[in-house]
Formats: sequence, structure tokens, C-alpha cells
Amino acid sequence: MKPNPRISRRNMESPSTANSVPGKLTKKNVATGKSTKKVFSEESSMDLHVVEKSQPPVTRSKSKALKLMEVSNKEMIDGDLDEKHGNMNIAGKVDNKYNGKRNATDLGTPSNSSFKRQRNATDLGTPSASSSGRKKSTPPKHAHEDEILKNFEQFKKFDVVKDPSDHHYVTHGSSVNRPSKSWSKKIQEEWKILEKDLPDAIFVRVYESRMDILRAVIVGAEGTPYHDGLFFFDVFFPNNYPNVPPQVHYWSHGLRLNPNLYECGNVCLSLLNTWSGSQEERWNPKLSTMLQVLVSVQGLILNAKPYFNEPGYESQSRTLEGEKSSQQYNESTFILSLKTMVFTLRKQPKHFEEFILGHFFKHAREILVACKAYMDGAQVGCLVSGGVQDVKEDKRRT
Repeated sequence: MKPNPRISRRNMESPSTANSVPGKLTKKNVATGKSTKKVFSEESSMDLHVVEKSQPPVTRSKSKALKLMEVSNKEMIDGDLDEKHGNMNIAGKVDNKYNGKRNATDLGTPSNSSFKRQRNATDLGTPSASSSGRKKSTPPKHAHEDEILKNFEQFKKFDVVKDPSDHHYVTHGSSVNRPSKSWSKKIQEEWKILEKDLPDAIFVRVYESRMDILRAVIVGAEGTPYHDGLFFFDVFFPNNYPNVPPQVHYWSHGLRLNPNLYECGNVCLSLLNTWSGSQEERWNPKLSTMLQVLVSVQGLILNAKPYFNEPGYESQSRTLEGEKSSQQYNESTFILSLKTMVFTLRKQPKHFEEFILGHFFKHAREILVACKAYMDGAQVGCLVSGGVQDVKEDKRRT
């Protein structure tokens, strides 16, 4: 079969993933009775292995996939609901910011005790007494909640910031080889385009002292297994830009949740010349822009059916076996998206702290409601505003 010319994993292999199909995750070392804590450690994320490409796509019964999701959801609740205080650890982050009572390293730390009483979405934010009989912790003041949401709503889509110290490409570039005036002019043009035309779900920060780098976050779209997730990308503009495309690094946290996003952070996309697509799909120095790159990642990579991004799998689209494999892949992808949320809360990229806090403060309940619905048998990605979307038919019903 002719591979998808637009996006693929070819020429981007790392030694650990060569000749493998990234989409077919198995339950190795995950969701067993031995230790569910492994599910949310970065070490165990690498235990999710792949099958050889020479083998046909391996399917997994939906019940097993849902068991994985159930364990992952329980871990997310265990890790991000404080067992002692009964509040979301997002609220703990608020306490740390406003009252100085909690340490930021507490965020998302799994409890050593088992989760003995059942929680559901309606329990969130309700204080409960700890098993040790300590005093109940009161939720943050309404004023704090209002301020979190206010900062979130006022978070600019595009802004210039100062400190690039945690940027992936901070060590790239050299003061000896200063870029030309034409390069600086082109970067300024890119800034203007981004400031004017960014879509609603993409936010960008550029750096006052480093015009050659920027950071972007893409909010996962509803109707996809990436819904409500935050996906961060660091970008570097070489000295010979735009004659060559920008370099893009994905904050993967060691997870592979898409055939085109690698654990090492590589992004496979024709527009970045990281896949040999057709000439029309590759980087064009005269026409291509950074905005096009971000929109392509949002639309072509973080889509409703990422299973078919893999070369050769597109031909299975609209077949019974192909759609079944796609649904199972979406279940695994959603689990990895949940883990990415937790890692993002633990290690927040600079200059996006208020956005991250406000986003999950606002959407945490919806995320857990979706987890419950998926464990009860709903298709991953079917929940959208205003109704339910049939993932197989891509239609909504209210």
C-alpha cells in the first residue's frame, strides 16, 4: 500500500522504536494486580511496547482496553485528588500560591494508601476527613477560584516573555553567528501573523531576548481522543530560516500517543520536511509559515482517528476491522493523554502556569465525567458540546 504522503513516522525512528508500529500499545506491565502505580510513572510508560510491522494489526478486546482505562482513571483520581483533604490537587496549587501552605511538589503525587471509598465526578471539591482523624482542609476561597478563572480567561493568545531557561532549544544558536537583518525581519513577520490569526485552541509565547525560539500549546479538540489535553511544542528558527523549516520539539514526557509524535519529542510532518511527502506538501520558503505548522499539527496529527496516520493503515478506513482497531487505539491514546495531563501539572512549562491551572480547574470535572462514560462503554471522543458524536460516522446527535 502507498503510505500516507503527508505525515508518517519514517525517517524519524529512534533505536527503541525502529521497525515497529507505534499505535498498537499492549498492556505489558500495566493494569495488572501487581502494581497499578506503574501506570503513572515515566519509567513504566516505556513498558508500553509495540508489535513488529511485519505482523498484522493486533486487536484487543474492548473489555481489556476498558480495564486499562479504568486503572488509569483510578490512578489519575488517586494522584490528583488529595487523599487527606478530599480536594483536587489543583486546589492545593491554589493554596500554595495564595496561602503558602502547600508545596508545589505535592501536585499529582499518588497516595500510598489505597483508594478505599468510591468517588465520582460529583465528589470533586468536597472535603473529607482523613483516616488519621486530622482536621478537614477547607477548599480555597471563592475569591481564589474567581482569580484563577479570571487569569485563565485573560490569558493572551500571543505574548512576548523574558525567561527561556526551560526551553528545549535554549542552548541552540550562537552569538558568534548572528542572524541577518532579513532573518530578523522574517521572524517579526511571523510574530505578526501569529498575533493576528491564531485559532482559539492555540497559544504562543515568544522571547524578548531570543527571537529564534518560541513555545506553543495546542488544546486537544472535542470529538478526538485528545480532548481537553494540553500539548506543548518548542520551536527553533535556524539562521537560514525560512530557506529551511523550523525545528519542532514535542513535550512527550516519554509517551507515544500518536504515530507522528515520538517519545524523544520528534514531530513527523511533511511541512517540516520530516517525511518525504509531495512537493506541494513540503516546506516552501516563499509561502510556508509557522502558523501553518501549528494548524497542521492541530488538524492532521491531533485528529479524531490518529490510528490511520500510520502509513498503510489509511486503506483500512471505513472497513469493519479498521474501525475496530481505530477505536481500540483511541482508548489507549486517551489513557496516554490522561497521563500527559498529570505530567503537565507536575512540570508546568514556564509562562503557561496560569493557563494550565485555569484550564484544568475549569475542565477537571468534565474530564472525569468523560472517563466514567468511556468506562461505561461510550466511544472515546464521542462527548462533544451540545450532544454525542458517533465517532464511526462523525455525526452528532442531541
